[in-house]
Amino acid sequence: MPEKSSPRVEWVKFFWEAVKTTVIGLAAVFSFFANEHAKNASIEAEKAKIAIAQRSQQAELDIKAYEFVEKTLSLDRAAGKNRGPAAAAIVNALTNPPLRDQLQNALRAGISNPALTKQIDDARQFDIESYSMEPPKAGEPLPNRSSLMNALPPLAGLSPISPALAQGTSSELKGYRVDIFYCEAGSPSITASRKKRADDASGRLTRSSAGATVRVRLLPSLVQARPGYQAFSDEIRYNDEGNEKAAAAQLAKAIGIEGRNVRRIGFRTPGYISVFYCAGR
Repeated sequence: MPEKSSPRVEWVKFFWEAVKTTVIGLAAVFSFFANEHAKNASIEAEKAKIAIAQRSQQAELDIKAYEFVEKTLSLDRAAGKNRGPAAAAIVNALTNPPLRDQLQNALRAGISNPALTKQIDDARQFDIESYSMEPPKAGEPLPNRSSLMNALPPLAGLSPISPALAQGTSSELKGYRVDIFYCEAGSPSITASRKKRADDASGRLTRSSAGATVRVRLLPSLVQARPGYQAFSDEIRYNDEGNEKAAAAQLAKAIGIEGRNVRRIGFRTPGYISVFYCAGR
């Protein structure tokens, strides 16, 4: 007959099996967290790499814009006057504040061109009147203004909204900030036509009691060169943040813009929707 183990031996075996199970379990937990940490570290490293590449790219653009302005200011008066508008457009398209402001100051002071001076002043006024892209803080009035909107990146993933979504009530827009832009054109009559469509849209929103804060704003020619403000049609742009998709659909229905021209942008704009009247008519 096999010899029976003593109770003490059985207890030791049980204890050892329990220890092994615990150790294996802890090892699995540590392994899991180690893998997650490595994964997160890899993600953070990739983000840092992208950020460095973006800063490097922006630095190159800043240098090119600076050199273009420097060459423009070194020309004789007539040549500088002719090249000034192109320099201002490049500055607005490639640079961000504060460099943008400094280069605009240089062009404004160095080139005697009333038309260019007006374009630069219009762009600056636009910046002053731009909404911040962050939601108002508690107790802060709704028109929280700053030039942060100028940092809009290029549109990402423009995707038309489904016509089926253009349903609901005007309450979808309650509390939203809506800027209705009309693009400045080379022809005053085209600019006036776009402004009329923007004014009509504002009036329709007001009559609908949508509850949104609405402004009609000129989109100056220089600002149109900036990423995020380039538009060639009558359209609505929103960020799919919270209720904004439904609000944009209701806005389109209220002012008569087709669902295919309601597009999502990749920049976070909480509580804000923009309308563009920029079609060439």
